[in-house]
Parts: sequence; structure tokens; C-alpha cells
Amino acid sequence: LTIAENSSIGTVIGEFNATDPDGEGNFTYSLVPQLPSDLNISLWLDASDASTITHSNGSVSQWADKSGNAFHFTQTTADKQPTTDTFSIGGMNAINFDGSDRMANNDISMNGTHSIFAVALSNANGYSRLIDNNPRLFFGNGNGNNNFATFYGTGSGWNEVNTNTPGQSLATPSIIGVTNDGSTAKPYVNGTAQDTKNGTMQSFTSLRLGAWSTGSQAWNGPIAEVLIFSTKLSDQDRQSVEAYLAYKWGL
Repeated sequence: LTIAENSSIGTVIGEFNATDPDGEGNFTYSLVPQLPSDLNISLWLDASDASTITHSNGSVSQWADKSGNAFHFTQTTADKQPTTDTFSIGGMNAINFDGSDRMANNDISMNGTHSIFAVALSNANGYSRLIDNNPRLFFGNGNGNNNFATFYGTGSGWNEVNTNTPGQSLATPSIIGVTNDGSTAKPYVNGTAQDTKNGTMQSFTSLRLGAWSTGSQAWNGPIAEVLIFSTKLSDQDRQSVEAYLAYKWGL
């Protein structure tokens, strides 16, 4: 259902049909935001979908990609596996990373033009990597605090390593995101824009979830959903994704 901008009051935009079995004349409708299906999605990890999680006694060995691209994230080493069914956000399951866990996919490719979103919270201060390809993409927590940080690099070093401003804590469940046109990146927390960053990034293949490839700067906290798109989303499309995540996870 689409409502054109500046539509006058009284414009018919659609029709609801319902049967009132008890004849009292009261109806309740909900407009539930859905994830847009036409946005060039590259990766979709959804902890609320139990069919995408392979685990043994709660230890997760695979988190399957729902995008159709089969970029599944795996971890075969038991003591580095995150856990399922131990933490919830908005009453739904999230995958919990305890500060020593990590997963990886070695086939996914990214270039500088992209959009990333996640629903997560962090239990610790200091650099920690929710999504990582070192030194090209950092998406996580900044230095010495529990605030959102995104920065990019050329493959030989980072453009800068600063926490996003103004500071936004991730100590409670949050929708965090960034859109990047290949030169300028714009981070967001719960739909609120932060200051732009240098978005220049060398293209790469392979992505880490929950830590650097060495296991350092590991994420400590639950991750509920991750979405990566291969384009810089428009403001309207970004807001549609954020609305979908906010409604779904009760944020």
C-alpha cells in the first residue's frame, strides 16, 4: 500500500474488507512494515528465524543467509561459537556473542557502495567489531566507550579510527546502520543521523561477524539481525528498512 506524498485528505488509497461476526461494529487493523523486496539485498541474517540456525546444545555452527545468495556464516570451533536461545530482543531470539566468539563467510564481496543495518546491543566498552574486514570495514564500537563507530580503509590502513559523532551508546538494543556512496558514509542510530565519515573503501571478499579475524576486538552482546545491501539506499528506502526492524524488534 503506497500513499503518495502530499495526497489531499479524503484521497482513496486502498480498501479494507472485513466481516464483523458479532455485529458490534468494532474493527482493529495493523499496518505492519515489511522488508522491501527490491533493494538489492546481499546478506540477511535473522536470529528470529530458527530454521536459519544450526546449533548443538545452543552453540551455533551456522547462521544461514536468507537473502538467497547463500552467504552463510559458520564457525566450526566449539569454544568460538556464539549461542542461541540465551538472549532475546523484543521477545524474539538473538544470537549472543560473549566477547570471544566469531563467525565468518569467505565468499561475500563488498565494494564502497553499500548500506548496512544491524539490530544489536553491546555489553562492553572499547573497540569491538560487529562486522569486520580489516583494514577495510569496521562496524561496531569505538575506542574507550560503548558508542557506535564506523570507519573504512584502503587495505593498507584505515582512513581514520574515530568513534561516530555525536556519540550514541549501544548499551541498549539499537538499530545501527550506515549508507555509503563510495566516498561519503552516513551512520545512523535508531534512525537518527550522525556526522558523515570518509567512506573510501577498497573492495574485498570475505566478512567476519563478531570479531577481527584474529579474534581480537570481539563483540560482547546479542546480535538479532544483519542486513547488507549492495547500493546506497535512498532516505526513503533506508527509513523503510529501519521501520521494518523497529516494528519487528519492538524498538
